[in-house]
Amino acid sequence: MYESIESLKWRIANVFPSNDLALDHLLGMFKMAYSDKVETAAAKTGLPPVLLFNKKFVKKFCKTDEHLLMLVMHEMYHILLGHTRLFVRVTQAQNFAFDAIINSMICKSMSDYDYTSFFSQLYADDGLTALLRPPKSWNPENDSQAAWKLKGDLLEAHKALYTSDGDITYKDIFELVSNEIDENIEIILIGDHSEDGDENPSSQIIDAIAKIVAKWPAMDKTQGRDMGMNAAMQEILLEAPNKKIANIIQKAIRYAALTNEGTVNRKALIESDTMFPYPTLPDRKATVMKSIGQSTLFYKGRIERMINKPVGRAHLYLDVSGSMDMILEKIFSGLLPIRQLIHPIVHIFSTEIYDYPLNKIFKGQYKSTFGTDINCVLEHIIKNKVKKPVIITDGYVGEPSQLLISKLPRKIKFVKVITEDGFEHEMQSLSGPVFLLPSIGE
Repeated sequence: MYESIESLKWRIANVFPSNDLALDHLLGMFKMAYSDKVETAAAKTGLPPVLLFNKKFVKKFCKTDEHLLMLVMHEMYHILLGHTRLFVRVTQAQNFAFDAIINSMICKSMSDYDYTSFFSQLYADDGLTALLRPPKSWNPENDSQAAWKLKGDLLEAHKALYTSDGDITYKDIFELVSNEIDENIEIILIGDHSEDGDENPSSQIIDAIAKIVAKWPAMDKTQGRDMGMNAAMQEILLEAPNKKIANIIQKAIRYAALTNEGTVNRKALIESDTMFPYPTLPDRKATVMKSIGQSTLFYKGRIERMINKPVGRAHLYLDVSGSMDMILEKIFSGLLPIRQLIHPIVHIFSTEIYDYPLNKIFKGQYKSTFGTDINCVLEHIIKNKVKKPVIITDGYVGEPSQLLISKLPRKIKFVKVITEDGFEHEMQSLSGPVFLLPSIGE
């Protein structure tokens, strides 16, 4: 006998942490159903979103509520990383690497044996599949008792996944697994790894998942959707700017700098009223007076003249999270022609704000934790009373705090520059125009 879907719902709800409303909210977005078309489980994010479970898999491997939750969260994280479009899941090696990263992140978040034993029951600890589970006797707070069974590069990869000894990326795992995996051997991989999977979840689903995983430790610095790692210095080699990208960035900065008044004088051509000793076309009153026989000594008109118009420099907030890696060089190199309209200090942000002089930016230097959090930007704006912010980002910045928004300077307008395939939804509560960057290849 298989338990009913209603029973499954109660089990998932029962194991949720009592104070974690984000998980409860996320589950409420999905319908739940059994399906023989999936081998383990799958999250379909069409309309309506559906969580599919294989009856046999659930009965055999999800006997506890904790194991059922691990299965659900694995699916949720597939959606989140899949939506960033940073990874293409095609070969078994790619699928394997993707699952290894996700499993380690979930285990670090829910590290009690009641939870991690879900993966321990699925995978052996002495072969390649050991990368898909923590080692025996593993404790994230003290890994000295862990029974590591792998050797060489596989051992280093396993330790990087489940300890703080090193960082490892999807690419590192993929290259390692590609050399070791036998494509003819069937390995249980959780979730729907088919190439026709749904890769366009709604923004509401992405928001809900992001709130849950935002506090998880970063395992891949190119991800950029978590609270990041320890801050590290970075340096990129700047080349000739991409003209189309540079033009959009310069247009956005120019808009911010020249909108409203500021403290920097800039030459501007304006029209003003004056008087002429000869007839002018605009002065209709003088024409009428002349027609009734009355002479006019001076005639009204308008003249163009140069003035010093008080404008301001734009404060540039530049997203340097991991997911921005591919375009940072193009952004940095596109700033030089417009430097006179940029505040001399650029505000680099990931999960923290770092102030950098423009000359360091032009050398390709910056600091990043590789995660993203827009609230550090809002706090900086409030503290420094910034009036002309320009934010360059891919939009994966998390939900802005409504409390911080309420404390922003009055009538502030955010100029938002969003990269190709960026995600504007999380920035919608920050009023102001949006400029979209073209593709790097254009």
